[in-house]
Amino acid sequence: TELKKNSSEVNYLTPHNVTLSYVLQGSTKSNFTSINLTKTNNTKVNLSLNLNCTSPRSDLSINTNTTFCPGTFTVDNINVDAHDIKLTCLNTILRSGKSGSSSKGISIAFQKSNITINGCTFENYQYASIITNSGGGINISNVSITVSQGLSTTFGILASGLHDRSFLESSYISCTSCSEDVFFSGGSNVKITNNTFSGTGTIG
Repeated sequence: TELKKNSSEVNYLTPHNVTLSYVLQGSTKSNFTSINLTKTNNTKVNLSLNLNCTSPRSDLSINTNTTFCPGTFTVDNINVDAHDIKLTCLNTILRSGKSGSSSKGISIAFQKSNITINGCTFENYQYASIITNSGGGINISNVSITVSQGLSTTFGILASGLHDRSFLESSYISCTSCSEDVFFSGGSNVKITNNTFSGTGTIG
């Protein structure tokens, strides 16, 4: 760094450039600024990026295709309330902040169909991480569900009324305290492929 010395202090001769960048879905988002520093000053820099994604929050209602932002979010009771929805997580961790029956991750509303949930990580949901209710064409892929040892948990995934469709694939469930890793009610011919179960290992 070039320095310019005068009678009172040492000043940086040229401004310092500060750049913030993040690669999202193969596209680099950037923001930058320039600041002048001296030997004694303390400069705070605030930079933000528009990542074109949604930050998860509790009681969020999803009615259109949605991409969740990267990061760890303490949320409960996210609801998919429309047909034909694709929900994608980009390095998104959803972590429960509640206990018991209030501790729910993502619920697909009654008879909503053609729903895809991809890439989400769920932590410590004590009732269920994902709940579906009598819809068609529900596909859950590349998700991870973990529950800390010692937490009393009912289900990893609770599904009712599913028929003749691929349902769960390429996912990981670790729930040593779950009554069932995946529990089905009133469905038939549901396909579960290429998953790893490292908890109770039970599908009911």
